[in-house]
Amino acid sequence: MDFSNLNTVWGCDGRDLTGNPCKNTTASGHGLYHCIFCVNHDFCKDCIKLLRDPEPAIEIPGCGAGHRWLRIPPLGGEMYVGSKAKSVRVPKEVKASKEDEMILDIHYAEGENDEITVTAWKKKLAAEWDISLEEIRKEAQQTASDSDDESEK
Repeated sequence: MDFSNLNTVWGCDGRDLTGNPCKNTTASGHGLYHCIFCVNHDFCKDCIKLLRDPEPAIEIPGCGAGHRWLRIPPLGGEMYVGSKAKSVRVPKEVKASKEDEMILDIHYAEGENDEITVTAWKKKLAAEWDISLEEIRKEAQQTASDSDDESEK
């Protein structure tokens, strides 16, 4: 798989059976399960099983077996088009997996209108969240400017 268009790689926050951090990442072809309660915890298939085991062989701190997770497919599939994409697929809905109600799956519309331009998508999200894209641009520019000023010191 070619990951050159991707500028973000997620890693598993779990532990192996010896207690060492899991080395599975999205760049190594692993899908992850993103906790919707913890927000900043992601687990590979093996570690999510360990986390949810009623009699765990190892404790995985920071997340709970009663939480729910969004299934994130492995990078490199058609879902990941990279940062230079002009259009993206927009999910139709997110719902519980048929096999496990604690796992949420993303479902896409099938047909002609399953893609939207990145610009239109940003505008749609900004409207849904009642935020200003212009304010975000200004803040990003200010942050970049502040970072440049710090690096010159």
